[in-house]
Amino acid sequence: MKVTRIATALIVSMLMGVTALASDGWEKDSRYNQLFNPATVKTLTGRILSVDRQAHLQAGMAPAVVAVLETEQGPVTVHVAPSWFAKYYRPQWNLQPGDEVEVTGSLVEFEGQPVLMASRGRKGDLSMVIRDQAGTPVWDIEATGF
Repeated sequence: MKVTRIATALIVSMLMGVTALASDGWEKDSRYNQLFNPATVKTLTGRILSVDRQAHLQAGMAPAVVAVLETEQGPVTVHVAPSWFAKYYRPQWNLQPGDEVEVTGSLVEFEGQPVLMASRGRKGDLSMVIRDQAGTPVWDIEATGF
C-alpha cells in the first residue's frame, strides 16, 4: 500500500512537471493573457517602424513578435503573437518596417508601459486573427461541435 502511494505521488509529480514544461506563458489562463480587456479594445492604423521577432516579454514566456506602430497619436508598441504562432499561422503576413497596417487589440499596461495586445491585424489584402473578442488566443480555443 505504501509503495502504491509513493508510486502514485511520483507519477503525479512527473505529470505536473511535463505540464509545466509544455506551457509557454501564452496559454489563455496565463498571467499575461489575463491582461487582455475587451473594454479597452481599439483599432489603430499606421506604419510599422520596427519589428522584433524574438522579443522576451516575461521570464518563462516563449518569444514574441513585437512591433512598434507609428500612429497619428505617436508610436505604439504592439504585442502581435508568440513567434512560433506568427511564423506558421500566417507566414505571408510577415511584418516589415514601412508596412501600412491596421491592428485591433486591447490597450493595456504591461510592465508599466502601454501596449496593444493584438487580436486582429490587416496588411493590404491579408488578415490575421489572433484572439477572439474575449481575448482567448486562437491557439487555445477549444474546438466544439465535431
